[in-house]
Amino acid sequence: MRVRLWACLFTIILFTAPALAAPPDAKEQMQKLLPAAQVEALPAGRWTVIEDFVPPSGASTQPKHQREFTASSAIRLNDQVLLEEQGLGRCLWGGREGPTIQHAAQVFASFDQFIAANGYAPLPAAPKGFSIRQVAAMPDSPVRLISNPGATMLYVLCLSGDIYSITLPDGPPNKILEGAKYADGGSGQFLGIALAHDGRMYLVGNRFDFNVKPFMNFITVYRSDGPVRDGEAIHPKPWVTASIPFAIDVFQHSVSYVAEGPDSFVYVSSGSRTDHGEKGDNPNRSKEGETSISSCIWRLDPKSDHPQIEIFARGLRNAFGFCWDDRGRMFATENGPNANPPEEVNLIEQGKHYGFPFQFADWDHKAYPDQPDPPPGLKIEPPLAKLDPHSSPSGIVYLDKRFPPAYRGMLMVARFGNLLGLDKDVGFDIVLVDPASGQVKPLLAPIARPTDLHLAATGRIYVCEFTRQIRNGGGEFPGRILEISTPDDISPGRPGLH
Repeated sequence: MRVRLWACLFTIILFTAPALAAPPDAKEQMQKLLPAAQVEALPAGRWTVIEDFVPPSGASTQPKHQREFTASSAIRLNDQVLLEEQGLGRCLWGGREGPTIQHAAQVFASFDQFIAANGYAPLPAAPKGFSIRQVAAMPDSPVRLISNPGATMLYVLCLSGDIYSITLPDGPPNKILEGAKYADGGSGQFLGIALAHDGRMYLVGNRFDFNVKPFMNFITVYRSDGPVRDGEAIHPKPWVTASIPFAIDVFQHSVSYVAEGPDSFVYVSSGSRTDHGEKGDNPNRSKEGETSISSCIWRLDPKSDHPQIEIFARGLRNAFGFCWDDRGRMFATENGPNANPPEEVNLIEQGKHYGFPFQFADWDHKAYPDQPDPPPGLKIEPPLAKLDPHSSPSGIVYLDKRFPPAYRGMLMVARFGNLLGLDKDVGFDIVLVDPASGQVKPLLAPIARPTDLHLAATGRIYVCEFTRQIRNGGGEFPGRILEISTPDDISPGRPGLH
């Protein structure tokens, strides 16, 4: 994605009249938003509020404003607090920085508006031949998910590196591994999880170090010390380490998706650290543009305990997901720059270059004056399919012969949705892409910030909704896991794709 996934894009909600006060059951309603959270009523009265409202564009030049006001009610939810302003009824939401100090990030016209903005949207209507259901509400925002070989259990990875198991069909999320217990300290993000045919689990973590100059991203691909068995402890150990200078601006795409290919090699996506290859002007950040191991896909040899990073394909700004079809062809999504070229779905072949940072989609001109020129003789592959600018394609799966005839051979692509403020939001959905023609068709909408799709051995497809947002801005509460199935056409237990 174009900005770090955990960075909230808050919205100012305007109003013209005083709103109703919070209801007597306000605490109970907040508990329902996040059942596992710690919720308590705090003393009302005088509070100091540091206002830091950020508009949907994600950029604000307004200085932070500190003021005091009287709260008619105050409710804590974990480390956040909701304050109702006496006499106005509007509610301020943000982090609690002291007993009566709040760092306010969002403002709502009323308590009811806060609840409505942070609840789950109704499930979209499934197309003919498909059904969709909620599997589980997550206590933390899910990024990726996989299933065990029998598809009786899901493993869900959160940004922190925590892993939850969900026993299908509808068991509650159960935390089975904490990121802090196997990963180095410091801020960062986990963006990849895979289970290989030998039962070993792979995890991709990024740790950001802002105490060095230039700022750095230290990458670790972890691997379990043996096969992962349901109900047993998982012991990830560092397998591959690397480092890439931290992004020149907000374009920290990091190292993300990991999967085992048909050739049993392990493939990893390494996103860009720039928007378009620019150098930047921050004295604390590297000005080198892209590096030899960024904006590409790696291939790693699982037979080695210390594999070298092999570059499988280059020129990919942020291939946040990839998959293979039944012929062994690799397909990947790709996120474009802040300019407005189409996003891409690419057919990935070894040794080929897909344009970044020299060319975007099929444009025959530069998107920016400082966009670098391609080296002489470089052949750039055209996109297989083009998607709406800023729709942020994420997870992708191939629909094989287990699916209804009209869908066989198609690619199902999730779109996280725009992070830049646009006249009309794009993404927040799942689309179909025909790899033969490049044609794109809508399938399911709205889907709240989908980050991943997973095809299980049963033929059922599982979806990570990262938050509850079905538009740019809105609620940042953790999302849920959905299941898409075609029960009339798929028999449980048939072997799936690796």
